[in-house]
Amino acid sequence: MIIFHGFRLYGKVDHVPGLFHVATMFFHVQFLPVVPWQSVVVLEGRQAGGKPVMMPIRLSGKSILIGWLRLALVLGAGIAGFMALINIDKPDKHLIPFLLAVTVGCCLALWMSYRVFRAKPLRALQLATQVGIAPEVVAGHFAHRLSDAELDELAQAARASNEPALDEYQASDR
Repeated sequence: MIIFHGFRLYGKVDHVPGLFHVATMFFHVQFLPVVPWQSVVVLEGRQAGGKPVMMPIRLSGKSILIGWLRLALVLGAGIAGFMALINIDKPDKHLIPFLLAVTVGCCLALWMSYRVFRAKPLRALQLATQVGIAPEVVAGHFAHRLSDAELDELAQAARASNEPALDEYQASDR
């Protein structure tokens, strides 16, 4: 019997499309995340030697929980789907609709987990400053979605992190 083990990224959260996302390196057994090791910011579109560029950050509780939640959803969908299949020829078929609903619900929740856990503007700015991405790049990503008040709040946060370049971007955008 072959046992696969090692380290792998799970728990992708705080995604800013085209820029970065947060994930946690887990020790895994048979590709099931077991022990969280290190959270990283993965820079998208950049590669060093064929591997994505990753910047270590402190452990992200959200990434760890989402990594384990997604594992539970995959296992739940698989088990419920398998149970529905083995009960299909039984005379008492009242469980099959429930098991199929659980399977579909787990699959839908898994899909939604990738859509819901995107970075909000202030979290994106915080992560960007930790890894050396200019605040105006983050502001450019969110500019078309934010109101003037939200852009002002983002500019104040950038000033608090000693990054005045955001004010210039905001003024030129209006």
